[in-house]
Amino acid sequence: GNSGTTWALSGTSNQTKSYTCKDMAGNTYTASYTYKYNSCKTGSNSCQGGYNEIWSDCATGEESSCQGGWNQVWESCLTQTQSCSTVEDKNNCVEYKCTLYKSCRHQECSKSYTEYSSSEECQKACGSTRCRLLSGKSVCEKELCVYKTSRHSSCGTETVYGSDCNNANSKTCNQYGTTQVCNPVCQGGWKNTTWNDCKTGSPSTCQPGMVENKNDYNPCKFGENTCRGGFQM
Repeated sequence: GNSGTTWALSGTSNQTKSYTCKDMAGNTYTASYTYKYNSCKTGSNSCQGGYNEIWSDCATGEESSCQGGWNQVWESCLTQTQSCSTVEDKNNCVEYKCTLYKSCRHQECSKSYTEYSSSEECQKACGSTRCRLLSGKSVCEKELCVYKTSRHSSCGTETVYGSDCNNANSKTCNQYGTTQVCNPVCQGGWKNTTWNDCKTGSPSTCQPGMVENKNDYNPCKFGENTCRGGFQM
């Protein structure tokens, strides 16, 4: 027998309903029934999921891995320094040497002449041994000797240096001055010439097109879903 109970089914999940029944003999008992929900009770679902697509400037190929840098050429004398040294300056003598007579005590004599009008007057004044004719004239010759200490040929020779040689007839350089001589020294190296936007790496091989958007999944990218849900009775 039917208990006469009715109810409405709603929602999208299975539902179990309990009810009381009485049989023909008058016995009463409680029973339950589960109504199963079918998400596609009517219609059909042919959906295939997939990612929606977006436009990309590099759908195929590889993006650029270029690193810019300078094109370079080798220069054998890229930088130049000075190498300097001190050498003798043959045009600048700072000390001379020469050979001079030594200095010693020696006798130096000089002669003097007195003129007379006649030979008789000369002999009377000077004596006959010192009177003579000189250029047709009667003169008295006298010799005066003194001792001096100075450089003289009778003293021998010696080598002297510096200012002692200032008035020497012959002298040689004993010590030259110095001067600094500098010469350029080249250093080779690489010289930047032109800028290269892709000095290392590879340029782009990209081709634009549509690519999958991994952040935009579409559960029904292909096919269609006409399902309508309901409970199986």
